[in-house]
Amino acid sequence: MAYPALEQMRRDNEKRFGKDLGPKQPPLYTNRRCRNDLKSAALRFLHNRCEGLRFDEEKAQEERERHVLLGRSLRPGQSPYNMQMDVNRLCLEKAPETLSTPV
Repeated sequence: MAYPALEQMRRDNEKRFGKDLGPKQPPLYTNRRCRNDLKSAALRFLHNRCEGLRFDEEKAQEERERHVLLGRSLRPGQSPYNMQMDVNRLCLEKAPETLSTPV
């Protein structure tokens, strides 16, 4: 699954609006020439093994009970906390992807 909070939001949006509106998870980076290079391995690690990084079940429970969102987007209270953590990890995963790979 890789990004469980984003996937949960996608399912909630589909129920709420009757369409698959996202958020959609981007495809995992792979180097076409060499799938086992360091960059690809590091990105696979972040994508596959760091699921739930910095998630806080207590904050998620508080959000459900109080009907408030504890995550930050542009301002506090605009997204669920665990979704913010998924987006942070996605940004961490995408940053090295933009670096050029030596030939």
